[in-house]
Amino acid sequence: MQFTIQRNQLRALLNFAATKDFRFYLKGIHVRQDHRGTIIEATDGHALGMLRIDDKPQPVGSCIMPTESVKALLGSRKDGHQSLEFHVDGLNVTASGCNTVMTFQRLDGTFPDTARVTPKDSPEDGAAQFDVDLLVKFQQCVKDLDINKAGHFGLRHRGATNSALVDIGDANFVGVIMPMRQDVPAAIPPAWVHMSDLPKVTLPEAVAA
Repeated sequence: MQFTIQRNQLRALLNFAATKDFRFYLKGIHVRQDHRGTIIEATDGHALGMLRIDDKPQPVGSCIMPTESVKALLGSRKDGHQSLEFHVDGLNVTASGCNTVMTFQRLDGTFPDTARVTPKDSPEDGAAQFDVDLLVKFQQCVKDLDINKAGHFGLRHRGATNSALVDIGDANFVGVIMPMRQDVPAAIPPAWVHMSDLPKVTLPEAVAA
C-alpha cells in the first residue's frame, strides 16, 4: 500500500483525532484506499473529518497511522504543501520526503465505518446545539488546508438528534458533527420585538393643569 499526503493535510485531519479515549484506534489518522481513490479520515467519536486526497482507484487497503508518529512528520506551517511518500509493509509504515525518512508501526485495529454515520439525505429545518470546541476543530481544519484564512465553513444541521454536515468549500472534504443531546427551545423572538403583535392599549388623556 502506497500513498502521498501533504503535510498540511495531515495537520488538518489531526484536528479530529481522539486524544483521550480508550479506543486506541481513534488516536490517529486512517488512510483508506478503494475504488474511490485515497481518503484520509479521523474522528474522536463526536466530530469527523474525511478528505479525499487522490481520486485514482486503488486496490482495497487501509492503515491507521498513530498521532504521535504523524506529529513528528508535520514540520512547520510554512512547509504545509510539501508532500510525503508513505509505504506500508505489514505493520511497518515508512515515510520519506522533505529530507526525512522515518519508519513507525501502524495501529493494529479496525477503524469505524465512517460512511455509516455520514448523512445521505438533505439537511432539514430544526433547532440544534453544537459544542463550540468541536466547531473550532473545523475552523482550524479550514485554516490548515488554506481554504480561507478566517476559517469560515457552513453547517447544515438536520435537527437536534441527527448528525450535521460540515461544508468547508472543498468537494473532496466531508465533515460530520454530532449535536448536543438536550432539549432546545423554539427559536421564536419575544412578542415585544414586533410592535404590531402587541395588544393596543388606550392611554389615559392628560389631566389639564
